[in-house]
Amino acid sequence: MNKKSSLLLMLVTVLILVLAISLPAMAATQYTTITLNDVQYGDKGSLDDLSMLDSTKKTKVIIIEKNAADYMIKNNQNMTMDLGDWVITFSPSIFQCDAIAKAVATREPVSYKLTFETAPSTSISTYFSEISQAAKGNYRLNDGEFTLEAEILTAGTNYYTLENLASPIKITYEYEWTISDYNAKEAKLTYAWLDLDAAKKGKKVEWQTMSGAVVDTEKDTFKVGLTKGTGYYLPVASTYGMGANSTDDGSNTPTDTYVPIPTGHWAASDIANMQNNLVVPYSLAGINLSEPITRGEFASYIVNVLRLTPNTTAAGKFSDVSTSNKYYTAIYTGVANGILKGVTETTFAPTAKISRQEMAVMFQRALLYKAVTVNKDTAKLNAFNDGAKVSSWATEGAAVAVNAGLILGQNGNYFAPKANATWAEAVVMLNRLYEQLY
Repeated sequence: MNKKSSLLLMLVTVLILVLAISLPAMAATQYTTITLNDVQYGDKGSLDDLSMLDSTKKTKVIIIEKNAADYMIKNNQNMTMDLGDWVITFSPSIFQCDAIAKAVATREPVSYKLTFETAPSTSISTYFSEISQAAKGNYRLNDGEFTLEAEILTAGTNYYTLENLASPIKITYEYEWTISDYNAKEAKLTYAWLDLDAAKKGKKVEWQTMSGAVVDTEKDTFKVGLTKGTGYYLPVASTYGMGANSTDDGSNTPTDTYVPIPTGHWAASDIANMQNNLVVPYSLAGINLSEPITRGEFASYIVNVLRLTPNTTAAGKFSDVSTSNKYYTAIYTGVANGILKGVTETTFAPTAKISRQEMAVMFQRALLYKAVTVNKDTAKLNAFNDGAKVSSWATEGAAVAVNAGLILGQNGNYFAPKANATWAEAVVMLNRLYEQLY
C-alpha cells in the first residue's frame, strides 16, 4: 500500500469513528432553525405556534440566525414553542450582550442557539438531597427538570456562552403535585436554577429559585421567567425560596452553599456513600465533622437510611420539636415508625449531643424494623473494660449494635456508652448500617 492510499485509509477510519460517535447524539436531538425568511414571510408558520414535539428527541435545539433575530427585535416579535412538557415564549433579545459585537467583528456568520436537554444525563440527586431539602421547606416536583444552554455562534460553532439572559425566557410547566402538607400556592411552585458547571468543578454553589411565578391551580400549571442562560433547572415547591431570592431571614433554613468533603479526610468514602444515597446533605456547609452530632441530626439521618415515608401523625408530642425545627418531619417520622423516642414523654432534645448508647438503641430498632435477625448476646459487650457501665435500658441495644459490627470499641478497649460520637464517626456507623441493609 502506497503512502497516499495509507493516508486515505486513515482519513476514512477517522471519519467513520466521528460518525459513530456523533450520529447517536444527533439522532436523539430535534433541531429547528429560524431564518430571516421564516420571520418575514412565515415560512415556518406562525412564530406564536411552533412545536418540537418529537418525544423520541430528548434534546431540543433552537438556532436563530442573527438577521432573523434583529428583525424580530425591531418588530417586537416573540417566539412561542411547545416542547412537550413545557411551552416557552421569548424574544431574541435574551441574547443581547457585549459579546455580540465582538462576534460580528470576526466577519463570520453569527447566530444564536438555545439547547434544552429534557432528560439530563446528570443525576440531580447528587446536588439536591430530597430529604434534607424537605427539612428546609424545599421539595422537587415529579419530572420537569432540564438543562439549558444559551450560546452565541460564529460560523456554527460556539463563540460565547451566556451566564445571564438579557430578558427572561417565559416558561409554562404542567406540574404534578403530591406533597399533601401544602397546596400549590402555599408551597410557591417555581423553577430553581443551579450553576451545574461550577458544581461539577467542586466550587461553592447554591440553588436559586426564579421569582414571580404564577400558579394556575385549575390547569395545574405555573408560569415563571428564567433569567439564567446556562445551568440546571429543577421544578420545585419552595416555602421560603432559595439562594438570592430567598425570603427566609436565616431562622428557618440554612444556606444551601456547597461545601465538599475535606480532601483526605479519614471518613471521606463513608460520607460520600451516605451523600450519594441521600442520607446526609451533599453540601457540608455548617457541619463540623469533628464536633459531636446532635440527636436531631442523627435522628434525621437514620430515618433517611431506612427510607421512611414522611409521616407527621405524631406531631405535637414533643414541646421542643415544632414546625420551625428543620428536623421536624424526620423526627416525627421516626417516632411514628417506632425508631425514635424522646428523652422524656414530652421532650426530644433535638439539639442535645447524642450518646453512643442512645445510638446503639436506635440501631437495634432500625434492624428490627427491617426484620433483620439480631444477636442480643452480651459476651462481646461485656468484654469491653466498661461494658458493665452501659445503662440498663441500653444494654440490649448496645449488645445488638456491637454484635452487628455497627459500633466498635474506642482506644483501650472501651465502649464508652455515655460518650458522644463526632459527626464523622456517626456517619461511618450509619454507613455500616446502610451496607448491611442494602
